[in-house]
Amino acid sequence: MIKMAGYHLRRLGPNSFTCQRLSQIVVNIYGGEPGELFPSVLLSLSGEDGNRNNSVCDAGGTFSFSNLFPGSFYLRPLLKYPSVEEAVATRNALYNLQ
Repeated sequence: MIKMAGYHLRRLGPNSFTCQRLSQIVVNIYGGEPGELFPSVLLSLSGEDGNRNNSVCDAGGTFSFSNLFPGSFYLRPLLKYPSVEEAVATRNALYNLQ
């Protein structure tokens, strides 16, 4: 089986296959003051196919959801955080939750 990072390969026959590039959604969380570290936030990314992926931000407030198939995705915080709003993201889009 052939594998390539960031791509989904599917065999069609003995000498042919299809190749589909996968997407990534990057989310940046900003605090109230420049340079202020944001506390850990837990986000849930849900796809229209029913798949769900939960992730905690790094110290800089950045999330990265990668290897996503085309489609629409729904982002929401799993706990109540001040100034964190829900967002709808589509393929190849960069969103800041404020």
